[in-house]
Amino acid sequence: MTPQEERKLVEVVNSHASDIQALTSMVYGLLAQLHESQGETGIAAAEARTMATAKNMGSPFSVRPNTGLISKLFQAARQPS
Repeated sequence: MTPQEERKLVEVVNSHASDIQALTSMVYGLLAQLHESQGETGIAAAEARTMATAKNMGSPFSVRPNTGLISKLFQAARQPS
C-alpha cells in the first residue's frame, strides 16, 4: 500500500468513526428522553424491539450488529444523569 493509499484509507475510516460517534450521541440523547418520558417500561420495550431488529438484520458482508454495545447503550440510559 502506498503512503497516498494509506492516507486515503485513514481519511475514510476517520470519516466513518465521526459518523458513528454522531449517531451514538443521538441514540444516547433519544434514550435519555425516552427514559424521562416513559421510564423503565419505555426503555425495556425499546430494547426488546432493538434486539429483535438486530437479530433479523442482514448484511452482504456477514457483519452483525454489536448486541453487546446495544445492551451497554440501554444500560447507560437507565443510569441517572
